[in-house]
Amino acid sequence: MTAEQVTALMAYRSDNVSAGWFPAWDDTSLPPAEASRITSAIRYSVRTRFLPVSYEFTFDAQHRVVGRHIYD
Repeated sequence: MTAEQVTALMAYRSDNVSAGWFPAWDDTSLPPAEASRITSAIRYSVRTRFLPVSYEFTFDAQHRVVGRHIYD
């Protein structure tokens, strides 16, 4: 899946694209070998009845998805 396909699937363009972002897991930077694969990220926040749910998609240099995370 590409960044354009993610944007089409989520039905709107995210404002928070890689702003102040770094490759990490549980707030700890990833090892350089893994971090070098990830070049950008897009985050979306979707309102639900009770709490908002945030989605983060990470991409490689060819703008292909290499990771996706859901935060609630």
